Amino acid sequence: MEIAGRIAGRLHELAGGGGTVRSVLEAHLQGLTEFEPFYARLVMEERLFAPSTRHTLAAIQSAISFHLSEAVERDMQNGIIRRQPVHMLFNTWIGLIPYYLANGDLFAPGGSVLRRHGNSIP
Repeated sequence: MEIAGRIAGRLHELAGGGGTVRSVLEAHLQGLTEFEPFYARLVMEERLFAPSTRHTLAAIQSAISFHLSEAVERDMQNGIIRRQPVHMLFNTWIGLIPYYLANGDLFAPGGSVLRRHGNSIP
């Protein structure tokens, strides 16, 4: 799907500079904010879509996984964060965003969850 490529491309553009975990997570949120209505619907209704559309979410998550894994390894080596399983950080992050989006009516009634709370999520 074209929009998945645009989201992943935006993430590569924002996070591709070899930054810290925090900067990668902030880049991810910035990129998702630009496509928040689409991404919110995708994560909330994924199981209802055809397999080809479900692959869209996997492609987006693959992009953040790549950048986050690199940043986590780098930050652990530099002593910025403690050693921990990378997959646990990734799964926590990937679960957190849909939680906020699915509960948008509580976190940002009538508005953008990521614009309102994006700076406090990572």
